[in-house]
Amino acid sequence: MARQCGDCTLCCRLLPVSEIGKTANTRCTHQRHGKGCAVYHKEGFPNSCGVWSCVWLTGNDGGHLRRPDRCGYVVSVSLEFITATYPDREPKRIPVVEVWCDPRQPDAWRDGALKQYLDTRAAHGFAALIRYGSEDSFALIPPQMT
Repeated sequence: MARQCGDCTLCCRLLPVSEIGKTANTRCTHQRHGKGCAVYHKEGFPNSCGVWSCVWLTGNDGGHLRRPDRCGYVVSVSLEFITATYPDREPKRIPVVEVWCDPRQPDAWRDGALKQYLDTRAAHGFAALIRYGSEDSFALIPPQMT
């Protein structure tokens, strides 16, 4: 990967890690300022951290996104779904782009670069799930899906 986390550790604060009891929006006890994770690739390293990555880091953002600590949100590469329910037909599972916003920057999801990225994903049938924590979120449904 051409991009590096560097001193960006926003995901280490925003995302929950159930294996170590870390809740969303709390600093991970293994996070070291300017160095990253103190237990990365060591025994006891949480598996969910090892398989997780952000879209910016992978470079699969079409050049739209800025580094997470500079824009106030982290876009997850993992595939998630929401279920749309209708009064007169079967429920429908819709794939979503999961965006974890820093509660300290609640309007970060309005970033023009993120909008461009989400528009490219909407063209492939994706909605967006804007998350402020494990239980606090809302869905952005593209006009073509309504």
